[in-house]
Amino acid sequence: MRYLRTSQDFLFSQLQHLPFSNKEYEISMLNQMSWLMKTACIELRVTSLNRQRSHTQRLLHLLLDDMPVKPYSDGEGGLEDENRSVSGFLHFDTTTKVRRKILSILDSIDFSQEIPEPLQLDFFDRVQIEQVIANCEHKNLRGQTVCNVKLLHRVLVAEVNALQGMAAIGQRPLLMEEISTILQYVVARNKLLQCLHAKRHVLESWRQLVEIILTACPQDLIQTEDRQLIIRDILQDVHDKILDDEAAQELMPVVAGAVFTLTAHLSQAVRTEQKQPLASGLGEAHYAFMLDSCFASPPAQNPVVDFTAVGDSSLHIILKKLLDFILKTGGGFQRVRTHLYGSLLYYLQIAQRPDEPDTLEAAKKTMWERLTAPEDVFSKLQRENIAIIESYGAALMEVVCRDACDGHEIGRV
Repeated sequence: MRYLRTSQDFLFSQLQHLPFSNKEYEISMLNQMSWLMKTACIELRVTSLNRQRSHTQRLLHLLLDDMPVKPYSDGEGGLEDENRSVSGFLHFDTTTKVRRKILSILDSIDFSQEIPEPLQLDFFDRVQIEQVIANCEHKNLRGQTVCNVKLLHRVLVAEVNALQGMAAIGQRPLLMEEISTILQYVVARNKLLQCLHAKRHVLESWRQLVEIILTACPQDLIQTEDRQLIIRDILQDVHDKILDDEAAQELMPVVAGAVFTLTAHLSQAVRTEQKQPLASGLGEAHYAFMLDSCFASPPAQNPVVDFTAVGDSSLHIILKKLLDFILKTGGGFQRVRTHLYGSLLYYLQIAQRPDEPDTLEAAKKTMWERLTAPEDVFSKLQRENIAIIESYGAALMEVVCRDACDGHEIGRV
């Protein structure tokens, strides 16, 4: 890795060209992107552990920046300022913004998959043919389960050769033509399985890259506000992709895992931002003053605790998409919904006050004082969250209640 980094600048130069685009060789292209992202994960992890901040920072800018990439002058990354963090995402100037590369890579993954038409057979029994196809399946070198077309051809031809009588001889051309139809179907199905495997592979690599960026890289390289916006953009885009009517169900488990990780980090980032006024030495009374929406506007120099970075409307969109995802999984995919329920719990934690006491006694307030207290940003978000959840009605309640009764892992969550 050090050789590729110092002498060839391999990863940075290759990642600049992501995502690749070549529909003719889609499977090979997806596999190449997948291994390149896995290598980038290793590079980010190693440079972070070794405190090679310039290398880590350079790759983060390439993957997360929404400004055009500027060429670097040397192998160290050519940073003008060591203290510069990944804060160029939100510069509002005349420079034309570009799509973040981490989102462009996600855009390039087609979640839909064409399914071959079912077999229409005149001579062979369809159920028996499906059984023969299953018997000819094996795992190739990449671990993909595919059908051995040559073996299937030999089995079917042997079956035709075993037929006797004048009727069989007269129908032989028709039988061979139907064998050809069966083989074409199997070839198309093999391609379908290989393509789905490649898409799962590249999506898993993309998920690992996102997780490494959020967990392994130094926290100070991405400011809290920027981190929230990046996670928000990724969450909304990945939900849009999987909620499409034509999205393949085989990709749901990988997406659900990514949603869980992203929601957990969004909750952590928002709650960290909410605690900053407390950490800066503000008194308890002044903190209550800032949260009290019935008072006059606070002085300009005092920060107001709010969800200004990610925005209430964006949080509502994320909640709705998360609930839609839960409903889309239907009766199956219970393990997938385990991740989604965990994501929902992390999301709901965002609306909890950072200094929320465990009991009324600890808060030194009566129940009446709590109930008649003016609404602050946390109470407002809690109320709006409840309204959104209630709007889904019996459909959501049925899924949640069934899972609570039947699903062991979901019950634990």
